[in-house]
Amino acid sequence: MKRRLKSRSGIATLVFLLVIAVSIMAAIVGYYEYQRYLEKMKLLLDKEQVAAAERCARNTYLLDMLSGAITYYYDADTKMCIDASQIEGAALIKGYGRSSQKANREGETGALGIPNKGDEGGAQFLAVTIEEDGSTNMRWQGPLLTAYDYQLMTPAERERLNQSQRDQIGMELLHTET
Repeated sequence: MKRRLKSRSGIATLVFLLVIAVSIMAAIVGYYEYQRYLEKMKLLLDKEQVAAAERCARNTYLLDMLSGAITYYYDADTKMCIDASQIEGAALIKGYGRSSQKANREGETGALGIPNKGDEGGAQFLAVTIEEDGSTNMRWQGPLLTAYDYQLMTPAERERLNQSQRDQIGMELLHTET
């Protein structure tokens, strides 16, 4: 009788260890699937913000009856577009970008750049440029213009930068070169 119990306890231990191993594997897979789900949701929210920013910029442009190219900063809190030339810097606008550079590597959000730079720069907001021909250029930007922002701008946007903005970018270039 003792032999029979010993042989069954070995099988029970083996089954118990197998159940634990399967549970751990399921937890690991579940964790990674949840992380993927969160990334997809962040990307979806950023896509919605880009679409809202483009609609807002086009409507503001038409309502103001402007001609020529103009850049707007989209404030997601107020759902308003602010003429970039009317404000000194964009420190008034809180960043709201959520997705990572990896998620937006091909501009999947509809705007170029990094919606959320993580620890180094945090959430970014949208700069929407409407050109004279009606085309739009959208990019994620932080409160201060950087050399990276300059790379994402169209040549026409670069020409329209005021001296303060050029100085801001110039200082950034000096810091990245040293």
